[in-house]
Amino acid sequence: MGGSTAGLSAALLLGRARRSVLVCDEDRPRNQSAERVQGFYSRDAIPPAELKGIARRQLEPYRSVRFADVSVSAVRRQDGAGFVASLADGTTCAARYLLFATGLYDDLPPIEGLAPLWGRSVFGCPYCDGWEVRDQPLAAYARGRGGFDLALLLLGWSADVVVCSDGDAQFSPDERRVLEKKSVRLIETPVVGFEGFGTKLKAIVFSGGTTLARSAAFVRVPLRQASPLPERLGCALDAEGSIVVSPDGQTSVRGAYAAGDAVTSLHQVSLAAASGTRAAIGINTALVGDGRERLFEAADIS
Repeated sequence: MGGSTAGLSAALLLGRARRSVLVCDEDRPRNQSAERVQGFYSRDAIPPAELKGIARRQLEPYRSVRFADVSVSAVRRQDGAGFVASLADGTTCAARYLLFATGLYDDLPPIEGLAPLWGRSVFGCPYCDGWEVRDQPLAAYARGRGGFDLALLLLGWSADVVVCSDGDAQFSPDERRVLEKKSVRLIETPVVGFEGFGTKLKAIVFSGGTTLARSAAFVRVPLRQASPLPERLGCALDAEGSIVVSPDGQTSVRGAYAAGDAVTSLHQVSLAAASGTRAAIGINTALVGDGRERLFEAADIS
């Protein structure tokens, strides 16, 4: 399940291994609001939809790979072995192995003006978008240790960084001293809005009406599993909400694998592609093992 980077990478490798694959894709990628995919070797700055289109076209020669442009509404274990997936169009699909490449979503705070700027001038990842706003006035909307770390990270792209903690920053005295020494300002006044012109951030608005002119902001927000199905199936999650997987992508549910952003706190397209490849190798290896088991059973019967 999932037809973005991790899912398509897995489908490619499984198709090349001559495995029958159904990719269920409701086309709601996490980066749908982003203008470009950054930091992906040979495809730096490519629009996300264009990258996905290339990937799907390159899967066309592999006839064992099929697509269902629909979401999966439910998954259950099948008697004996494998799974049955119920699709949103009312059809069902049986599979021996299952791959969750369902990703995450950013749980944005309900601040006026933030959502229209998301992915354009308000971002979640400096590695993805810091270069485009280098040497410009930046804001870090965050608090606690994550906000402290984000502020220090942003200094690699700009010397003008302000932390907007939207209330108590929850910084230790030592953290406050470090930020002060590095000339990082801290504003703990509650934030009530993000002002923009089109998709370009202009200022952050605080309670009381004061504003802070900024060209871009980086926001630390909670990340949630985009699909409830892994947890409903019984897949274990770690303290950060990521699906727990073995080195080959196997979840805590036998036969169910997971890959991509859903299994890690490091979110890069290149890493998602590698994760999908790893899980595909795990699935294909398990399928080979199934064949060995059948051979052993036949030998025992004879």
